[in-house]
Amino acid sequence: KVILVSEATRWDFARRSKQTLVYNGVELAAFRVPLQEVEAVRASLNLSRESLLVGIATRITPEKGIYLLIEAIAQLRNFPWIKLLVVGGSYFPKDAAYLDHLKAQASKAGVADAVIFTGFLADPRAVISLLDIVLLASTIPEACPRTIIEAMASAKPVIATSLGGTKELITPDTGILVPPESPSAFAAAIAQLAGNSEVRHRMGSAGVSRATRLFSAERNTRLTEDLYWGLLNRR
Repeated sequence: KVILVSEATRWDFARRSKQTLVYNGVELAAFRVPLQEVEAVRASLNLSRESLLVGIATRITPEKGIYLLIEAIAQLRNFPWIKLLVVGGSYFPKDAAYLDHLKAQASKAGVADAVIFTGFLADPRAVISLLDIVLLASTIPEACPRTIIEAMASAKPVIATSLGGTKELITPDTGILVPPESPSAFAAAIAQLAGNSEVRHRMGSAGVSRATRLFSAERNTRLTEDLYWGLLNRR
């Protein structure tokens, strides 16, 4: 048997009968972060409670599409209360150079004050809880992005590129899918959700329900165990 983490990973390397879908799972309860921890992060980043916070938690590499989000924020410069948080650090020297490139891009676009680079955080759960909208701008398909599941567990709407397993995780009830490599589409989607807190709250609640139903660590473990027991009972 071959375990797939999304339908997007299904292909002809094995007979379909030998392929089994088991989505990634996370400890959902771990993303119910106490309010005081969330507010401590807000204070440490010197963020106003009046700001609307959108953000991405990821490695600092070109394929994660951070440059697209900076361009989207530049298109939203008439909404100065919208801030972009880039959560992540550089693992390798080339990543550090790319991070400098992104900072220079934000400065050149005139949005350096609207783009906050947090650096590496050992535990990003509180900052995810701080965000109003979680973004995923990957320019290549990802199998089953845990960032999306973690955002749902944190009751956050998601705006993401319509690639790979992302298309299976997000529904119209939980977020917005946009074309890849389209800053204008990201800008439009951010503006749409920024102007409607009721929709953001409704999407966040739907995300929690969907994560509980499909993406919990308990469900992942149960389905994997059932698969192994099924194989052992054939012997």
